[in-house]
Amino acid sequence: MIDESMITIKGEVYWLWIAYEPYINKYLLMDISKDRTTLRCYYFIKRLRRLYGSKYTVYTDGAHYYNQACRWLRIKHVVYNQEDKNIIERAVQYIKDRTECFDDL
Repeated sequence: MIDESMITIKGEVYWLWIAYEPYINKYLLMDISKDRTTLRCYYFIKRLRRLYGSKYTVYTDGAHYYNQACRWLRIKHVVYNQEDKNIIERAVQYIKDRTECFDDL
């Protein structure tokens, strides 16, 4: 499962990209970027594929950049349901809660 979330660092907006595997409760990959584009998504999924292979299916919230990036990389893409959305949102929120104390500006 992949999701991105907006975070603020020193007053600037960044995007936190997270790949999470709920069945083994493991964060597979995280990245921070200044933009949220198809190309940025492509590079994130490409790194994920390099680490874990292309036989896996990518589950996302259905944003257009995920669909396009998976098509470019020839990786199966599925839009997750509400139950799965809750799982990934909790995983992202956990990371945001744990890192919030580092930036008090």
